[in-house]
Amino acid sequence: MATKLKPPKGVSMNVQLAETTRLEIRRALATIVGARWISDDVETLANYGRDMTENEPHDPDFVVLPGNVEQVQEIVKLANQHEIPVIPYVAGANVGGLTIPTERGGITVDMKRMNRVIEINKKDKYIIIEPGFTFGHLRRLFDTEIPEFRYSFPFAPPFTSVLTNALLHGLGSLSV
Repeated sequence: MATKLKPPKGVSMNVQLAETTRLEIRRALATIVGARWISDDVETLANYGRDMTENEPHDPDFVVLPGNVEQVQEIVKLANQHEIPVIPYVAGANVGGLTIPTERGGITVDMKRMNRVIEINKKDKYIIIEPGFTFGHLRRLFDTEIPEFRYSFPFAPPFTSVLTNALLHGLGSLSV
């Protein structure tokens, strides 16, 4: 009976991309977001391959930080061409393994650069935000620009994502 060996601590068992494919994908990602906003160094990948739970870590192949919707679209198209998983990541305080890549690796798309307010509608009392907008951003926005808006979750840690909380559990949760 075969036994699945666990890798040494800090070593990924991801299915390895061929080196030529890896270089091609890295170049394409750098073209999409700029070389400054892509990483495939061991330390960065290890940080994105775990969370605060006991879920088994798996490192991504790349971490990319897009700055706009069009860049996200191009990253997804590239990933589809190469059949590489895409892992969305916002604030990094995940508590359920949701941002840990599968054993296949993949491209972790960190949305923290996309943290702008798209629209403030004071009449109907709503705002439209980008995915990297945190509760800390929301608090500052309300305090400085729209104090008439009510902060619905005053105990949310400032580094957690408003959008991810709303998508996963509504605004009364701490999931990110």
